[in-house]
Amino acid sequence: FDIGNPYRPDEIGYFVPLPPARPMDPRPATSKTILHTADVYVQPDGLIYLTDFNGGLTIVQWEDT
Repeated sequence: FDIGNPYRPDEIGYFVPLPPARPMDPRPATSKTILHTADVYVQPDGLIYLTDFNGGLTIVQWEDT
């Protein structure tokens, strides 16, 4: 989201990760196919680190178009 105007944030991108090949969350009552991003860290150079309960760590890079 671009929050340059805090009264009207605009969605400028999105990322939908693939389901994990092997679930990381050992709890029996959790869904094995639904991803839930827990933490997001964005570096100034555009690298974005995402953690997920089942998928582990995903690293993506933001590119302006």
